[in-house]
Parts: sequence; structure tokens; C-alpha cells
Amino acid sequence: MQKKRFVVKCLYQMTYYEMGGNPLPRVSWAERMFYVLSENVDTSYRTAEELALEYECDYAQGDVLVCCRLYEISDSMELTVPTVKNGTELYTNFFEATTEEMEAILRLQYGEKGPAADTVS
Repeated sequence: MQKKRFVVKCLYQMTYYEMGGNPLPRVSWAERMFYVLSENVDTSYRTAEELALEYECDYAQGDVLVCCRLYEISDSMELTVPTVKNGTELYTNFFEATTEEMEAILRLQYGEKGPAADTVS
């Protein structure tokens, strides 16, 4: 069977600990997109998981230990364009959320927004 091309999104969770092992209240997240060749969507998840697990790690950041673990593989999308060139859309994710939920997510990721560029004070 000929393999197809997929982009798969993987979500990682970083937890933080004091060097003595006590957990800190901080948690952060990272998303990674992997390009994989696979027979179908189901096997693309398995292939991506093998790749994604290679990115799990523990490392020291000053006097804090950071543990990065794969949290979930959330999406897989087949690439149907024959060649990837400048401007090619590689990934789309549709989901439902209220404006308030989306604003809360964006604030968590990027902090508070400043005034719009065309706002006059």
C-alpha cells in the first residue's frame, strides 16, 4: 500500500520541580506538528507517537527541574496537495468555543492584549 502524507499535532506538558523533587505550581505546554508518511489516519497517530516520545525529556533550568512529557496526540490531517511550496496550508483545525473561552485561552498563551493599533487614547 502506498503511504500518504500527514501532519500530526502533538501536545506536551512541562511540569516543574524543585531540585529536591517537590512539585512547583507552574505548568506549561508545547505543541509540535510532525510530518509523517503513513497508510491511513489511524497509523499516522501511531507513527507520530513514536516520533513524539523521542522529544520527552528532563532538564535543569537553573535550580528547577523541568519534565517534558507527551500529553496527547490531538489531530492528524492528510496533506492532499501534490507539492509543498511557499504559502501551502499545512494544517487546519476547526473547533467550537465561545468568544470568552477563546479569549481566556489566548490570555493564557500570550498574556493580556494591549489596545488595538488604531485606538486613540
